[in-house]
Parts: sequence; C-alpha cells; structure tokens
Amino acid sequence: MNKSFKISACISLLVLLLPVLLRGQNDVDFVSVKLFETGYTAVPQSERVYSTHFSKSDARYIFYEVELNNNLYKVENNNVRINAEYYNFEDSLVGDPVLDHTVPPDWETAYLWHGWGWTEPGNWATGRYRVVLFIDNKKLAEIFFSIYDEDWNY
Repeated sequence: MNKSFKISACISLLVLLLPVLLRGQNDVDFVSVKLFETGYTAVPQSERVYSTHFSKSDARYIFYEVELNNNLYKVENNNVRINAEYYNFEDSLVGDPVLDHTVPPDWETAYLWHGWGWTEPGNWATGRYRVVLFIDNKKLAEIFFSIYDEDWNY
C-alpha cells in the first residue's frame, strides 16, 4: 500500500466518522427563549401569554420555552437534555428542573418547555429572578423575570 493511498483512506474515514464523533456537540442551534406562567401542565402554545413580569398573586409555574434548530433534521432522532437553573434575587438556586426530550427527525425546529414553581399561586417572593439554560453542560441562554405585587415597582 502506498503512502498517498493510506493518507487518502484516513481522510475518507475521518470524513465519515466526524459527524458521529461530533454528535451531542452541535445537534441543536439556539434560536430564542421566552417565559410564560402556567399551572403544573403547560397550556398549549396558542394560549400562552409570554412575559418577563408576573404577578405574585397569580404566578404558579414559570416556564421557559426554547426554540431550537434541529441539526439532525431528516437524519435521526435527536436526544436533547436541557438543564435549567432558577436563581432568586439573592442569587440563590431555587430550582433546577431537567428536561429530556427526543426531537424526531421530521422536526426542523423544536419548541421545548419546562418550568419551576408551585401548584398554588402566591409562593414566589417578589423580586428579580433569572433562568440559566444548559445543553451538554454548555450555557445555552439566560433570561430574567420579575415577580411583583401591587406595591412593588419592577
């Protein structure tokens, strides 16, 4: 076997294996993130009211909704794990829900959501909060929101 054939074979093998080796690295691209208030079960997308300010007397679960481009579109299922960290105004971690979702290969764009909170309203303390989202331990996005009551200016 000559040297150029070996190099050519190695390059061909690398080109074939590179997508497999990179799986989990760039399987999705971040597009946007929004927040909405809901009960334990999220309301349908068409009924969501997106905001970054929520009333203490009404707020139960504060859900994030992230829009992602599926880089495995028309290829295969895309297993996505989103780790969310909810921090209060004192920068203390108050919740860390994890979302595991399989994005089917026929979804070019994925809208995924999850949240943190309580079944009954009134449990969120007034103040500013932030949600930090991670995929594969890499920061995906960060978004801020506030919980207010009638006497608190946000």
